[in-house]
Amino acid sequence: MVIEGMFDLLRRVQLVGIVVVGLACGSALGQEAAAPVAPAVTLSTATITGSVICADTNGPARLAQVILRSTTPSDSGAEMLKGLEQLRESGNDDAKKPKLTKEQEADQQKQTAELARTASMMADSGHTVPVALDGMYRFTNVPPGTYQIRATLAGYIDPMGEFSPEDFASQDPAMRKRIAAAAQTVTISGNEGAHIDLRLERGASISGKVMFEDGSPAIGWQVQSAAAPGKDAANPFGSGGVLGVSGLKNLLHLPVTTDDTGHFRLSGLSSGEYVLQARVTLMGMDRGGFAPMSSGAGMGMGTFAALMGAKLTAYSGSAMHVADAKAVSVIAGDERTGVEIVLPLHMMHAVSGHVLAKGDAHAVNFGTVELTDKNDMSVTFTVSVHEDGSFRFDYVPGNSEYTLTTHNVQDAVTTETTTTFGQTIAKKKTLHNYGQATQQVHVMDSDVDGVNVSVPGLQ
Repeated sequence: MVIEGMFDLLRRVQLVGIVVVGLACGSALGQEAAAPVAPAVTLSTATITGSVICADTNGPARLAQVILRSTTPSDSGAEMLKGLEQLRESGNDDAKKPKLTKEQEADQQKQTAELARTASMMADSGHTVPVALDGMYRFTNVPPGTYQIRATLAGYIDPMGEFSPEDFASQDPAMRKRIAAAAQTVTISGNEGAHIDLRLERGASISGKVMFEDGSPAIGWQVQSAAAPGKDAANPFGSGGVLGVSGLKNLLHLPVTTDDTGHFRLSGLSSGEYVLQARVTLMGMDRGGFAPMSSGAGMGMGTFAALMGAKLTAYSGSAMHVADAKAVSVIAGDERTGVEIVLPLHMMHAVSGHVLAKGDAHAVNFGTVELTDKNDMSVTFTVSVHEDGSFRFDYVPGNSEYTLTTHNVQDAVTTETTTTFGQTIAKKKTLHNYGQATQQVHVMDSDVDGVNVSVPGLQ
């Protein structure tokens, strides 16, 4: 489990690293193109100070975090998008650029746009300072502007906790009004400072156990809560995919991890009804321990998704879909115990088959295949096409209809292999590209095999 935790951390760090590098590239390239050099910026001397008190103890909220967030969105995402494009153009000779299909170009644009969107949300998340042991905090050199200010501490209600990053990016007047009313605001004019005292209210907690249907504990699973959705509402934990809402929510609002007995405890909840999600990522199951990783051959978002592994997910009430989840009701200050999430293994099945060329039915040996629940877009699996053209999805919830879609499918050959940190990297060269193919797959109460997908050739 330590290794799995390290991989989880590395994925988070990798995502942050990609975003930070993109922002740096955008900034650096913009500076290189600028003429003349802009004059030095004079820093503001304004400060925001105050105290943070825990309402239940009336004592200092030691080591809490105070977050100062501008009410004016930044253009970090647009800057990153421009920087990445300039970097790609400057670093590739036209003669050496790989020829991409329309699907691959769209895949690349989608990946860049999602990273840019993530960058904007991260940049707009605010600046943070810790609360000292005497309960005081201090922001220095605060630029002029209007800010929302709040404090967070484990076990206490975060006034902004109900909002997702997409809510903050929304221009809907009703949403903007809700956000504005959720936290105190402070306006800095010139170098004049401000003093704002904050108070934290103790939240409710939900504790329980995640287990398999034979009673064994589900160890190392990630458990998080979300406000119970209404009928036909979108999944509050986000849609499927590598980045986007789900990935960013996990990055900014870390879930809790089940211990060696499968137990978990969520805290700091405001009064309301919640559904719980328990999830674990299975990395390497599709590829096996020694299978080489691929590079080249027009790598796309689907390839990255396959490397991220399959996700096993269950919801409160032992449901496989959020629409079937059982809500848990709490009142601020409550300790709700004994909540169980059971993973029904008998309802999970395998889907397997081959990707074949439509012309002569030979096995196509490179690309990815995606399987998405038609009624729940959050249930999405992505796997790689193996050398013999085969693919296999494991732990697919039954009693559902799925859409199976191929991505970036090619005939490819390995031109060379290298080893990095014990991992074999196979460099691929594209021989022939194929178009996208889609078909429906019904998964009921047993495994589904022999799913053959015919992909059309491209000129």
